[in-house]
Amino acid sequence: MPRPRGPARDQLLDAAQRLLLERGYEAAALDEVCATAQVTKGGLFYHFGSKEQLAAAAVERFYGQLVDKGRDAVGAAPADPAQQLWRYLDAVVGLLRDPLLSRGCLLGAMALQTPQTHPAVAAAAQAALGHWQATLTELISASASPPASSPAGSWPRSREGCCWTATSLPTPRRSPPSPTTATTSS
Repeated sequence: MPRPRGPARDQLLDAAQRLLLERGYEAAALDEVCATAQVTKGGLFYHFGSKEQLAAAAVERFYGQLVDKGRDAVGAAPADPAQQLWRYLDAVVGLLRDPLLSRGCLLGAMALQTPQTHPAVAAAAQAALGHWQATLTELISASASPPASSPAGSWPRSREGCCWTATSLPTPRRSPPSPTTATTSS
């Protein structure tokens, strides 16, 4: 059954995110999360069945916040894939200065700290990082393949045409090199 969303849940996620980044997964105690969020431990377990579920939800929320901020920074996607890639990269640089990342990146931190001990948290972090990688790869691929109507898009075909034309022309005959006479000076 899905847990209700509300201020207590958001306060717990805010506190968990902060403490996970400041102290790491193992040192971020649930009692401290509750105290920081000003929510009872019963309230924590009402929303999350375990510390691992809380951390995985914090990772997913963190990634959602990054995506939302990035989408806002990029704005309307331009038609030109290269421009879209540059806007995306500018947005990423802007995010590096954003308060959301001022304490670090929760995705990277949890991906590094939890794979052996807390697979659900590591899976949430890896899924977010994988989605980010796929998005970036897609943007790079699209910008590397210009439309056929653009001069850059027609370049490979014109180059191939030149190669085809050059290979279909008869090879000019060359006369053999003339023997050179070695001269010695005395």
